[in-house]
Amino acid sequence: MPIEDFLNCTGKTIQLKKVNEVEWTISIRDNIMLRGKLKVIIYLLEKIEITFRNPNGYGVIELNQGKIVNISYKGILESKIKEKLTQCSPILVDTIKEKTSF
Repeated sequence: MPIEDFLNCTGKTIQLKKVNEVEWTISIRDNIMLRGKLKVIIYLLEKIEITFRNPNGYGVIELNQGKIVNISYKGILESKIKEKLTQCSPILVDTIKEKTSF
């Protein structure tokens, strides 16, 4: 599953529970346990939102026609998590290029 591959790249996935077709609750362990949700929004840009509520953080990966347009993250461990998102987001691009659904 592409979302699971992406999350495993960012850290050890402890929990991945599908809420609906575009949203998952997640728990990832790297240096600390991060809990929150991942949401895929498809409009003009494909947008992946990652929101951690414990501890707080918010990240966005924007894709357009199989290319990464923007990666941002604000919150706990900002530089480390943004680096991980940058490193792991090509997994999402490959998925879109293959036209595989999330």
